[in-house]
Amino acid sequence: MDCVFCDLIKNKDYHLVRESIYSIAILDKSPASKGHVLVMPKMHFETFGDIDNKVVRNDLIALMHKVATMDMFKDYNIVSNNGKRAGQSVPHVHFHFIPREESDNINFEVPADDSIDVEKSLKELKEKRAEKKKREG
Repeated sequence: MDCVFCDLIKNKDYHLVRESIYSIAILDKSPASKGHVLVMPKMHFETFGDIDNKVVRNDLIALMHKVATMDMFKDYNIVSNNGKRAGQSVPHVHFHFIPREESDNINFEVPADDSIDVEKSLKELKEKRAEKKKREG
């Protein structure tokens, strides 16, 4: 399997910010802002939903919290694209911690779609969850 992040981790080709048993926080090589950090599991999982190991998932979340509480961050965005349609360019789950400044010209604004029926969406989500539970037994 070809994975840029697995290769980085294997070859230790990164600038380490913090590390835990199962996860790593490194500086982004193409930062959106000064101090842009990537947090990811050391093991390969394509999306966050693929992390079926509870210990690894909890370790990742704990490291994310440690990064979020570092002195280098005051205002920041946490971004994770999961899947091609969501804009994921590297198929290894990772979270961007992007420090923000008042005039940084970074924009994550998502316009609301008033045509979406929220009640209908909730009903569909509940139906999908029930179907999944039924399949899993």
